[in-house]
Amino acid sequence: MNKEVEILKEWHSLLKGDLKDNTLTFDNAIGVGSIEGFCHDERVEILRFNLEMHKEFPIKGDLFKKTDTHIPIFFREPDFNVQIDLAHRVEDSEEVKQLIENGAFSTNSKDSLNFDFYIDKPVKFISVRLRQDYYQELVNESETLKKMFNLNEPFYVFEEFNALIGSVFLRAFSIKKSSYNVVLMHSVGIHLAAEFFNKLSEREFLAEENKYPLSTKAVFQARAILTTRWDKDLTIDVLARECGLSASRLRALYKQVFGITIHQFHNEVKLEVGRTMLLEGSKTISMIGVELGFSSASHFTTAFKKKFDSTPKEYQKKYQKI
Repeated sequence: MNKEVEILKEWHSLLKGDLKDNTLTFDNAIGVGSIEGFCHDERVEILRFNLEMHKEFPIKGDLFKKTDTHIPIFFREPDFNVQIDLAHRVEDSEEVKQLIENGAFSTNSKDSLNFDFYIDKPVKFISVRLRQDYYQELVNESETLKKMFNLNEPFYVFEEFNALIGSVFLRAFSIKKSSYNVVLMHSVGIHLAAEFFNKLSEREFLAEENKYPLSTKAVFQARAILTTRWDKDLTIDVLARECGLSASRLRALYKQVFGITIHQFHNEVKLEVGRTMLLEGSKTISMIGVELGFSSASHFTTAFKKKFDSTPKEYQKKYQKI
């Protein structure tokens, strides 16, 4: 039995269309698509979104009253078939925006719960909405998460997809209408939530980072800058100034949201760019190391081997197309 998913009424008031049997369908000037609701257990509601917007239609979290009873975890569609060429990415490009948004995030703050959809581009995502007491119950399974989350204070956490979360997400969109589709979606939703919490629990987290108020726009802006300016030696002071935060606040918020330091992430981006350049084969290993800002070819080789478990030369020999 599929219990009524109340929040669909609020989506209905925004997008219009027809709402019947926990499914909202719409095809109008706003866009076309569907939002399906699944509720086998009142502690867990799952929304499956399949949308294509025809015009800019930003949706703010304060429009949703039902966010007071449940805390959502959003899973944005991964694209395992498209390799984004980091080495040729330009600032503020759509590719950068996609890279930032693909993944999973959870927040209890209406200020952080905003939706800005691409125009005339299909988008799929899943919202696993956990009743607050059940969210807390899952958090309490991990000592790390108990320090990370205080449900009485605003929080926002983001995790990139790994292959396992991606495969479970794809499973959610393969479930068709049947006698057991609600139960199947429930099991998939619990699996997604559990994998999300499991990844978060592996973080090294400093509890005092939560003392800062949320500023998610700034940390995502920092992430975009780090992604697009891989060839620049960005200091934390310069980055913080561009994002409108103090260096200490940006540093702490970035670790809180993404579970990785700014320096670690920037190095990750550079190494991904280096991998692309190696496969292109137009530059020597020394040239690539210098262009990426490493102090020497040996420094680049050491960092590359640590991440990819092979030296640049070994990687190039194994994967470069002949």
